[in-house]
Amino acid sequence: MKKFRNFIDGKHVDAASGDTLDIINPATGKVYATSPNSKQADIDAAMAAAQRGFETWKDRKSTRLNSSHQIISYAVFCLKKK
Repeated sequence: MKKFRNFIDGKHVDAASGDTLDIINPATGKVYATSPNSKQADIDAAMAAAQRGFETWKDRKSTRLNSSHQIISYAVFCLKKK
């Protein structure tokens, strides 16, 4: 069974509470994966990590083209991980 996790501060993590939700295939009615049941603590952690990342990133001398290339490269990486 597939287990999804939150991606916070560069790491895949479970929900802070440890709670999960079953993801059900509507065609079969069977559980095929679990997902973190994220709550406010997880949102706060993600927002804090994003703010720290922004503070680091905003001072970089990066062009829009370079930034878009990085995003596309990451998307390709994620697609290959499936």
